[in-house]
Amino acid sequence: MAPGDPTPPAPPDLRGATPARLAALGLDEGPGLELADGSRMVFVRLDALTPNPGNAVLRDEDIATDPDTHDLARSLQRFGQIETGTIVSAEAYLSAFPDKRAQVRTPWVLMCGNRRRVAAGLLGWSGLRCLVRPAADVDHELLVGIPIQENLHRKGINPMNMARWLHDELHRLGTQEAVAVAVGRTQPWVAQMLQLLRLIPELQAAVKREELTAKAARRLARLPEDAQRDIWNRAEPLSAQQRAAFLRTPPARGARPEPGTGQQATWVFRVKRSPDALAMTLVDSLSLEEIHQLIVALRRQASDRQ
Repeated sequence: MAPGDPTPPAPPDLRGATPARLAALGLDEGPGLELADGSRMVFVRLDALTPNPGNAVLRDEDIATDPDTHDLARSLQRFGQIETGTIVSAEAYLSAFPDKRAQVRTPWVLMCGNRRRVAAGLLGWSGLRCLVRPAADVDHELLVGIPIQENLHRKGINPMNMARWLHDELHRLGTQEAVAVAVGRTQPWVAQMLQLLRLIPELQAAVKREELTAKAARRLARLPEDAQRDIWNRAEPLSAQQRAAFLRTPPARGARPEPGTGQQATWVFRVKRSPDALAMTLVDSLSLEEIHQLIVALRRQASDRQ
């Protein structure tokens, strides 16, 4: 916690709480078990949990239709709940994020385990076992760090959801460099993911439906909106399978500047000229054969300069 930050409220004191008080907190089965580190294991009703409002990388409608969620539901049904969720009290969460007050209308905020919550709901379960973090652990850094780590280690995140989440982090942290540090990636990686938000809505929806890969989508995102619209108008009448194949073919190839016009050099030097940024841009824009030819040409040019 940074110096001067307010101390978040402690979790509700559950020892000696009346049944009515426990029920109001969604803890119909009692106050749970206090662990040695001060955390507490409780069984919480699903309707007493709010998914972390600051973590929009996976929305409930996406989770509910994700095959992985249905696999998890089958696992829960067969083996029971193996991993707990992680929760903090609404008061502690709102002390760190007061702008989220309208989105938190339950006693607890689920920081980790939202897919388990949705899977439990699909099974008709009433609640989940969750770990209440001790008051000493609940600070702004923790509340920000939990969803970051959960998202980066989660498989199968749709690129558009990741791009929107990174945009939220950019709004919070101010620069792409700061976001890169927070998520443990490079600034060019953050920039490339954010490029997806430049797509027209129809192409963003194609990414969501997995008809358009993130790599091909980034190529399209570099085009003007009218060019994107033209590509979509050609793709839309096709069947889903044909449309996916069409959109995966880099349309930008046909729009490349002709050799000798001088436009190619202008395009290259507009790129931020760190080696990583330049390499990522070129790899994203050239075929494997062209990359090989470029490597040969670079080696030849470097040899000539020695």
